[in-house]
Amino acid sequence: MTLRDGLTDAEMARFSEDGFLLLGRFVDDDQLAVLRGIYDQMLARDLGDRLLGTTSDGTAVSLVQVPKPEKLFPELWQTSYFSRSRRLASQLLETPEEELEGVSHLIHKQAMTGRDTPWHQDDACWLAPEFQTHEPRAVTIWIALDDATTTSGCMSFIPGSHTRTARHVFIDDESAFVMVADPATESALQCPMRAGEASIHHCRTVHYAGANTSARQRRAWALEFYASPVPRSEPDPRTWLPEMRERMARRADLRLI
Repeated sequence: MTLRDGLTDAEMARFSEDGFLLLGRFVDDDQLAVLRGIYDQMLARDLGDRLLGTTSDGTAVSLVQVPKPEKLFPELWQTSYFSRSRRLASQLLETPEEELEGVSHLIHKQAMTGRDTPWHQDDACWLAPEFQTHEPRAVTIWIALDDATTTSGCMSFIPGSHTRTARHVFIDDESAFVMVADPATESALQCPMRAGEASIHHCRTVHYAGANTSARQRRAWALEFYASPVPRSEPDPRTWLPEMRERMARRADLRLI
């Protein structure tokens, strides 16, 4: 199987305009099995954070995120999936591979009860004060480890949203997660993927993944690469950050009880 190892000029231009690309098959069957095995070990250790919610009929739903699995499984950084991801990120961010920082996380949606991931921009959850004066430069490679369908929680993107300013609100009274208040969903594109396929998106592209109402789990792996931020022409107040920090501190305190 020949797997993608670079982007064409046309794909680079499309990413610049839309803020995302579908990459097709990105890991072969052997590597898919390895990633699934590590993924399931992480879930069994219950190391994740849960984003909770309820449906209109009162059913409890959640999704689980496990940050930085590479800390426990450093061999992940030796895979061809990692090296090819970094190569694509280097192209898009116009930064040498060795200057990029990488981090990953797992996202798990259980069958029937895996909640939606609200419309959001990745960089809205980044707490560093420098992003008020500097524009972040980062991309995320999102790999489906199971078929991601319209009923199991495939990704959806709003083309061109990485070039526009968005207003953010908290998803509920407790969570530290912020979502885009008024996404232009009429232009959104649903992007089902088969297991082993991937997409790549800009850190400011507004995206969403639906609830898992199917009878099968939906496992996904997200790998993020960061280049040095560049100065903004105007400061971004990021007014939600003080409350986000307070909410995150409260959640950390709760985990100690």
